[in-house]
Amino acid sequence: MSFRPLAILNRFDGGAVTRDFPDNIPKNCSPYPKNVELYGSTVRKARGFTKYGTESSSSDIGFTLYNHRILSDTELLIKTIGTTVKFLDPVSNNWYPITTATLTGGKRWWFTSFNGYLYGCNGTDNFCRWRGSAYSTLKNTVSNGATTIDLATGTGARFPTSGTGLIEGDAFTWTGKTGDQLTGVSGIQDHPAGATVIMAMDTTTYTTQPKGSVGLFFRHRIFSRDDANPNFWYFSKLADNTTPEDDLTDFTVAGSGTGDAGYIIMPAAVVGAEVFITGGNYAVQVVFCSDGVAYAVSVSDSGSITSGVAVPFKVLGADLAGKNMTAITENDLLALDNTGCLRALGYGEQSTTLKTARLSDDIAPTMENVDWADGAMFYHKRKIYMLGKVNGSSVNNYCVVRDTNPMGYVFWEHWGFNDLCEHENELYGLSSVNGNVYKLNNGLSADGEAIASSYPLPDLDFDAPLIFKEAAWMRVGGYMTANCHLYIKVYLDNSITPYTFLLSGDNTDIVSANDNVAIGTVIFGTGVVGGGLPSGSSLREFEATLNFPTLGYFNKLRIVFENNESDVDFYLDKLLVWAEAQDPFVTFDKLNLQAI
Repeated sequence: MSFRPLAILNRFDGGAVTRDFPDNIPKNCSPYPKNVELYGSTVRKARGFTKYGTESSSSDIGFTLYNHRILSDTELLIKTIGTTVKFLDPVSNNWYPITTATLTGGKRWWFTSFNGYLYGCNGTDNFCRWRGSAYSTLKNTVSNGATTIDLATGTGARFPTSGTGLIEGDAFTWTGKTGDQLTGVSGIQDHPAGATVIMAMDTTTYTTQPKGSVGLFFRHRIFSRDDANPNFWYFSKLADNTTPEDDLTDFTVAGSGTGDAGYIIMPAAVVGAEVFITGGNYAVQVVFCSDGVAYAVSVSDSGSITSGVAVPFKVLGADLAGKNMTAITENDLLALDNTGCLRALGYGEQSTTLKTARLSDDIAPTMENVDWADGAMFYHKRKIYMLGKVNGSSVNNYCVVRDTNPMGYVFWEHWGFNDLCEHENELYGLSSVNGNVYKLNNGLSADGEAIASSYPLPDLDFDAPLIFKEAAWMRVGGYMTANCHLYIKVYLDNSITPYTFLLSGDNTDIVSANDNVAIGTVIFGTGVVGGGLPSGSSLREFEATLNFPTLGYFNKLRIVFENNESDVDFYLDKLLVWAEAQDPFVTFDKLNLQAI
């Protein structure tokens, strides 16, 4: 018999499948795609990240990252770290505190924005408010002991007549204001012209408001759980046109008049909440409770009466895996439950309880083995990111990524983050091992370190699992950078020692790591494609042919692609394997494996 191509793969978009036995996995899927991502029909090396801003207290741990819009054209990154809350100063690129208070560390906060104000709580400390729109820069230098501060021209109206402020983490007070000048200043240190001036967060005024670790803004009210009584879902006064910023801090139940604050006693403890816009352009507030039901919550102001109601939205039959394990896509609400299933809670008719769609049946066992309790979920540019921890880790060290284009899952072990957020249209993450913030999907290394990528194919038996076969050669196609070294490991049956080949981006012969001899060739295309690559490297099309030495007979084989380098890139988009069956009574037509 002659050798013929028995395996032909030109799609790698199936993602991870961990539920099935390896020889039952579809050929466009993988049992464990590590630190790679799906891109169209190809598989590629995962993107990396770089540190964003200078953090002087990098030994402290952060848990919450939030993008706060303080003005129409100004966004500030806010993070909790240790016992304080900080913002990234765009002038100095340093992280500075926005509060003079010592807060409780190790807590996950919720934040929301309204008209330049930031509101938030962590379930232990007081409900807080920060007047973020009181934001300016120094017009002139200030010296130690100065009694006046000149703000940038035209920004004095943003500040009240008295208060406490911060410049580069240095706290001061003032008692008066004239135009763009703060007067009666005390406690100021030396600072250069152009330094950022902010107000300090108010952490002491709202001592009687509910202390909740779950909260949100919906239809001109702030809603918050009371952690001491988690069945109680409080709502603030309705923000009106007089002092709306103050109304959102008032949870005092004064009566039943229009626009009053109040609360709804939920059927079970509140464990999470989210707001999304349905495909019918209808805004829904969904509150997840510990009875396995997601409720649609609304407050109405009719006549002289304010009333709140909670009706079943979707019956999940399971709790949220963690309070931050929800995310909003274009027209869907996603929720990861504590059975390891990712749910899509699309909204049908307003009063109809519909069965939820399970998006993750094929990956549920893997997701069950991840602890999501302190994790987070975020949707960005048609990808859903789910942070958690595995292997007995005490911190988040794992990210499951689903791309909604190829609709497959991959696993990233180079992302160890407690929270994610979007800032100026880019994705950022807060480290789970220190207080650093990183710009994600940026570059081809993890803050300068190598990203170890591995993509194993499913077991290939060529639809003849009980027939011995012999491999002849293999052809691989795709793209890689000139400095990339991609290893191809071939395992026969259940062997633990592979035959290893090196696919070199240096346009040289393929080299076997076992015997260090040339066994094939790499043919590069002439065009340079792609972008955003490291200096001095280019992404070029290649086609590599591996002439197998005598590997021996096998029933099935496993092919694994591995790379463990910094600042390299590769795409795989085709694979052909030639083999010969050793049973003369079986024809090759029965063995052919077509593309998926």
